Amino acid sequence: MLLRCQFVLCLIATAALSAAPPQTLTDHLGRRVTLPERPQRIVSLAPSLTETLYALGAGDRLVGVTNYCDYPADAQTKPKVGDMLNPNLERITAMHPDLVLITKEGNRRDTLTALEHLNIPTFAVETERLDDISRMFRDVGRAVGEAAAGANLAAALD
Repeated sequence: MLLRCQFVLCLIATAALSAAPPQTLTDHLGRRVTLPERPQRIVSLAPSLTETLYALGAGDRLVGVTNYCDYPADAQTKPKVGDMLNPNLERITAMHPDLVLITKEGNRRDTLTALEHLNIPTFAVETERLDDISRMFRDVGRAVGEAAAGANLAAALD
């Protein structure tokens, strides 16, 4: 009986987590992007974003990274999706991500367009200037449900 109650409670908790309301954020390209409140399956298309996700405490939710994402060491164990300029869209789609993170500087606009066409939520960031890095920490933190960690990283940099 106790096991059955624990199983039912687990099902209720899972349903509650999956029913979390989505959030709509504006990315660094000015696009409105609707994401889960706390994405569970994240693909990073830049080493800097992979490192940021680990710093935010969201590295365990990474399901795919580029061939060049090698820090921290755990990033090397994540499934690879190709390089920044030509990621394998079929592989990304097969990972069923609820968020893909890209950079304006390192990823092609064609990649963003293709991901949008596939209805994969994609959040773009820009880090051309030093000020952009603090903004990126805050915004990626919000996008992955780690707003406080993002604010802390930004404050440490500032």
